[in-house]
Formats: sequence, structure tokens, C-alpha cells
Amino acid sequence: MLIAENYVHRCGRTGRGNNKGQALSFCSPDETALLEEIETYTGETILRYEISNSEYLNILDDTDDGSNDWKSLIKKANEDLGTDDVW
Repeated sequence: MLIAENYVHRCGRTGRGNNKGQALSFCSPDETALLEEIETYTGETILRYEISNSEYLNILDDTDDGSNDWKSLIKKANEDLGTDDVW
């Protein structure tokens, strides 16, 4: 259960304090057992979307533009919120 618990904990970090967040994860057919373990741990069914290999590659291409790396996102959040989080 440790893997499912860790996954759920990390997803929970998408929303801090009273804020809400969303997590999107990619799961290959080989990882179905882990997905089911996470559903058992949370007691909820996870919404699934089927995507093709080309759609997945397009998503990866969109994320490679460098504008959404974690340091830039934290810097932008700090500017928006007036905070000074450092990672």
C-alpha cells in the first residue's frame, strides 16, 4: 500500500491549505494494477481517458517549450501570491 499512499499524498500537494488542485497522471496498460491499488486506497474510481501514442507525443511536445518548468512556476506563484517559497 505504500506506493498508493505516496501517490495520493503527492497528488494532495496540488492544493495547499484551503486551495484546491488537480492532478493528471499518465498510466500505461502495464500500470493498471497500480491504478487499481490507488483506487482501492482512496475508495474512489479514477476517471480515465484513452489517448493515442500521437496524442501523448503532442502533449510531451507542448511541455518541452520550457515555459512551465517548476522553477518558473514557483516564481510566478510567488509573484502572484506575494510569497517567497524556495525549493
